[in-house]
Amino acid sequence: MATVLLQVATVDATLPAGITSGKLRFTLTASAGTVFATQDVDGTDATFTAVVADTYTATAQRLDSTGANLGTPFSISVTVSAAGATFAQPSGMTATVTP
Repeated sequence: MATVLLQVATVDATLPAGITSGKLRFTLTASAGTVFATQDVDGTDATFTAVVADTYTATAQRLDSTGANLGTPFSISVTVSAAGATFAQPSGMTATVTP
């Protein structure tokens, strides 16, 4: 199983009159078409844990304050591979020298 972090970039769009912007909805949909998980967040990222191996469609959709879709959703494909055993391989180092 894996952890999938989704982060979305946003641009300003004109808000329709009388509408208040709400949360951002992230959805992971498995290749079979079933929704694996959904998160509604105040920020621009979502973390999904215990994601099983599959190819997913990850979608970000802005909601209005009532939970209705606002604007156009953005989607990408995410592949989670079956992982073998891992270990903590050193990959970098920093040194701080204080006189």
